[in-house]
Amino acid sequence: MNGMEELERAAIEAGIELREPTKGPDPRDIERVQEMIREAKKRDPKAFAEPADVLIGRRASAWLTIGAEDGPPDLLFGPFWQSGELALMFGATGSGKSVLGVQIAETLARGERMAPFNRPGLPPLKPQRVLYVDFELSNRQFVMRYSAGDGSELDTAPYYEFSRDLFRAVNDWNGQILEGYDSFAEMFYSNVSDFMWELETTVLVVDNITILDQSSTSNASIALNIMRSLHSLKRQHHISILVLAHTNKRQTRMPITYEDLQGSVNLANFADSIFAVGRSRSTPEHRYLKQIKVRTGRPVYIEHHVPVFALEKYDLAAAQGRPKPDGETPNFLGFKFVEFAHEEEHLSTAFGDTGKTSRPAKRKRPIIRRARRLAAEGRSTAEIAAELGIPRSTAHRYAANG
Repeated sequence: MNGMEELERAAIEAGIELREPTKGPDPRDIERVQEMIREAKKRDPKAFAEPADVLIGRRASAWLTIGAEDGPPDLLFGPFWQSGELALMFGATGSGKSVLGVQIAETLARGERMAPFNRPGLPPLKPQRVLYVDFELSNRQFVMRYSAGDGSELDTAPYYEFSRDLFRAVNDWNGQILEGYDSFAEMFYSNVSDFMWELETTVLVVDNITILDQSSTSNASIALNIMRSLHSLKRQHHISILVLAHTNKRQTRMPITYEDLQGSVNLANFADSIFAVGRSRSTPEHRYLKQIKVRTGRPVYIEHHVPVFALEKYDLAAAQGRPKPDGETPNFLGFKFVEFAHEEEHLSTAFGDTGKTSRPAKRKRPIIRRARRLAAEGRSTAEIAAELGIPRSTAHRYAANG
C-alpha cells in the first residue's frame, strides 16, 4: 500500500473527506488526519492494533503427526528432567543443589548419564552444549570444589578437567538498571538469550532463581516474571532448562512437598517438572531426590522409592570410564549413588530433639536389634541386608550404630 492509499484509508477510518485525493495528499489533509488518528487511538487503542496472533489451530490428529515427528524426549536426568522441559530443582541451603546442578551439567556436556539413571538399553545421549549461570559460588569456592584439596588451600591441583562444551557465566552486575529495561530480570533475559545464540547451547542451568531479581521468590510477581522469561527462552531457543531454587524453612521430619517451594504456585505453573533435594537426618552426608511434579509420564521416585546419594569428593572421570595413568584423583565434589530407599528412613534420627523416641524409630527398633544380633554373629552387611530386606547402607548403619 502506497502513501496515498494509506492516507485515504486513514481518512475513511477517521471520518474525514479529503480535498481532491487524486491530485495527491494535501499537507493540511495529512495534518488533520494524523491529529484525528491520534485522538482516535487514545479513545480506542485496540481498534488500531494489529490482529492478535497468539494461537495456532490445527486438527487434533495433525498435532499427533507433528508430535511423532519430534521423536521421544531424551532423559537428561532420569525421569526427573527430559529434553525440552523447564525443570525446577529445589532444596534447603546446604542440601547440595549447586553440587548436583554442576554435576548434571558436566555429564550432559559429555553425553553421559548419572548413575543410577544410566541403565543398559537406553539410547545414547549425544553431548550437549551447556550454559551454567552461577549466582552462587565465588571463583575460590568453585576451585575448592573441583580440585584435589580439602579446602584449606587454594592452589590444590590437579583440578578436575571439565568438558569443553560446558560454559559457566557469573554475575557481573553493578546494581544499575540500564535505560530501556524495567528490572534485572529483563536484563538477565536479554543477556542469556545472546549467550544462547553465540554459544549455540542446547541446555541452560540457572543457579539460582532466588537471586535473579535481588529479592526472594516468595514475592509472587517476581517469581512469575522470572519463570515467564525462562519459559519464553525455552520456546524461543528450543532448549532444555534446569532452574535451582531455595526452599522455605521446613520441618525436616516431614515428607517434602511442592508446598516447601518458595512462591510454589507460580513456579509450579511454569515448570514442566519439579524435584527436590532432601538432606538425610539419619546419615548426614547422604542426600535423596524426590519427584514433586511430573507432566510427562508418571512419577517414579516418590515417598516409598527415592534414590539416595553420598555427597563427597571422588574421581568422576574414573567413574565415567575416563581413568588417568597416574591413578584416581578425588577432585570432583558430587553426588555418588548409594541405594534406593523409603523417604521415611531419612526424615528422622533414632531420637528426636526432645530425647523421646520418634514413631518411625519405634517401628525400626525390632529391625535394628536383629541387625545388631546378626552382626554379632559375624554376618556380613550384605547377608544382613538380604535377610532383613533392607538396603546395604541401612544394614551397615543399623548394625554399627543401632
